[in-house]
Amino acid sequence: MKLVRLLDQRYFVLNWKDVERAVKAIGLQIEEFAPTKLVAPLRWGPIVASLLSDFLGMREVYTIGVRFYRCIAEREKEVKIYQPLVVSLKGERVLIVDDVSDTGETLSKVHAILQAKKPRMLKSATLHIKPWTKFVPDYYYKKLDGWICYPWARHEDARNIFSKLKKEHGSMKAKRMLRKLGFSLKLL
Repeated sequence: MKLVRLLDQRYFVLNWKDVERAVKAIGLQIEEFAPTKLVAPLRWGPIVASLLSDFLGMREVYTIGVRFYRCIAEREKEVKIYQPLVVSLKGERVLIVDDVSDTGETLSKVHAILQAKKPRMLKSATLHIKPWTKFVPDYYYKKLDGWICYPWARHEDARNIFSKLKKEHGSMKAKRMLRKLGFSLKLL
């Protein structure tokens, strides 16, 4: 994991090895819980849940469509569910899996929705949490206090970071800063 400071913002740039290390670490913690169902909020939760399902030897991952973030530090007013979970959780040992608990709003909303489906046990796991989150999952790998650039969101992060920097500093300086993060300009 590479920490890059650009002006007043910290960026944690992860590669796939960083992600695999984090998945293994939380996977070892989760084995004792022995979930029977994995549920992941869309968009990025299913990637982490799929990697975790491989580690745990589970073959199914269920999703719930959730929208809260627009781009870096820009959120909707409230968490919106655009695709409900259509599987029964009654009597199951359910693990909610996402990439990060930033504000905690998404995980809190998903947790409440799934709790109403009467699972025997309901726990949560993320790769990372932010120090200011309102929802601390049962399992997480690390606490990070900046924007996390995951390998599966390179295009989106590059576009959003470039757009933000371009508005504040102009195109040429924004391109230099993007390269400092290790992003190719081809991602734009």
